[in-house]
Amino acid sequence: VYEKMMLGMAKRKTICPKQKSIGEESVTTNGYIKVKIAEPDVWEYKHRFMYEQYHNVKLKSDDLIIFVDNNKKNFDKDNLELINRSILSDINKHLNFNTDDMEIRKAVIALAKARYELKMKKQELRKE
Repeated sequence: VYEKMMLGMAKRKTICPKQKSIGEESVTTNGYIKVKIAEPDVWEYKHRFMYEQYHNVKLKSDDLIIFVDNNKKNFDKDNLELINRSILSDINKHLNFNTDDMEIRKAVIALAKARYELKMKKQELRKE
């Protein structure tokens, strides 16, 4: 009986056929691309990974990378923009970001960043 069972048992160091190797990509349900960066199962969003490579920085968990042209498959250096949650909130609440014009989208991001800097300066002055 044991010999028959051995035919169905997994062998040691056997790789599952569904297991992906390092560097392979997978598309999430919401359209983002993830890249496997380490074993056993360490994945990173490709846009975050590419931003780190382009700018030689290590992103914190609360840093956000957005696509300027809203194309989740365009990983050009100029298309990836680093923002924080406060800036994203300002963009979504108060500024019109629902346009396809790249220049307008860049201007909206710049305006939101300027508003955030102004807000931080005001908070600094209040503390003094």
